[in-house]
Amino acid sequence: MKKMNILLLSMVFAFALTVLFISLQSANKDQIAVEKRLSNGKFYVAAEILPDHSFYPLLMVFDRLRLQLANNQSQTELLISYAQRRLYYADRLMQREKPALAAVTFSKAIKYLNQAMEKSDATKYSESLASTYDKQQKFMSENRHQWNDREIVVLDDLLRMSEFFSNRF
Repeated sequence: MKKMNILLLSMVFAFALTVLFISLQSANKDQIAVEKRLSNGKFYVAAEILPDHSFYPLLMVFDRLRLQLANNQSQTELLISYAQRRLYYADRLMQREKPALAAVTFSKAIKYLNQAMEKSDATKYSESLASTYDKQQKFMSENRHQWNDREIVVLDDLLRMSEFFSNRF
């Protein structure tokens, strides 16, 4: 029994390290694409950790781990929560005049909402999904003029997928 626990603990630890490595790689690629340099992360002390913070990749790792370990119902709730939080982050980044990073963050918000709508138990959350969908549409219309053509094309495509899924509700 003790050997089994050690083996299981080792596998969980290896999985966590793998997720951390993938998340850090993904975050660095996003930062490079947005700011065209790797060292754009900033360290600051604040009540919130936005995507420009050095600890943000760690937050993403915990989000992904929670999502992987959750059951189907909890996953849907988490995806909606993550979509709402990323939308908030995108809004904060727009206030800080970082539209490129806000566009990437907003795209993640849309992707999380699309994943939530795609789940089989999503109809249980139709009110929350519809509310978040409406907020995303409003955010897009309010900030569209601050993004370049490439960012707008990507966001429009993602929002069209949201519209397709939202027709189920």
